[in-house]
Amino acid sequence: MKEYLDVIGKPFPSITASRKVRGAYKFATDYYPQDLLHVKPLVYGGDPAEIESLDVSNALRLDGVVTIFTEKDNKTLFDMLSRKDVQYTGRIIAVVCASDMDSLKRGLDLVTVKYKAEKSAGRRSEKIETGVKTDLPENK
Repeated sequence: MKEYLDVIGKPFPSITASRKVRGAYKFATDYYPQDLLHVKPLVYGGDPAEIESLDVSNALRLDGVVTIFTEKDNKTLFDMLSRKDVQYTGRIIAVVCASDMDSLKRGLDLVTVKYKAEKSAGRRSEKIETGVKTDLPENK
C-alpha cells in the first residue's frame, strides 16, 4: 500500500498542457454548432393581472424570428407558459426563438401584451415582492 502513496503531492506531466499554453487547445466554448437557435422568455414584471391580449404577429414577421411560443403551446412546454392570469413577477408570458441575438432582441420588443390589473388585496403585493409571508406568526 505504501508504494501507492508515494505519488501524492508530486507533480506529473499533463497531456494537454502544451496545447493549452500555445492556445491550440479547444474548450467547450470554442465550438459553435450550425443553425443554433437563440431563445429568451418574455417575463411578467408587475402585480397580479389578467392578460387581455397578446400579439406576436409583428415579431413573427421579422426576419430572423423563427417562432414564438405562447400559452397555446402549453402541452409542448409542460405548462411553463402563463395562461390568462399572471399571479407573480417572473411568470413567463411567451418564449421567442430567433436565428441571431439581434433578431431575438428586436422580436422581444415587438411582442405586445395588454394587461388588466386584478383587484389588490391591500398591501399583499408589496409583501410578496419583499418575500415576507403574511400568514405566518412573527418569529421571536
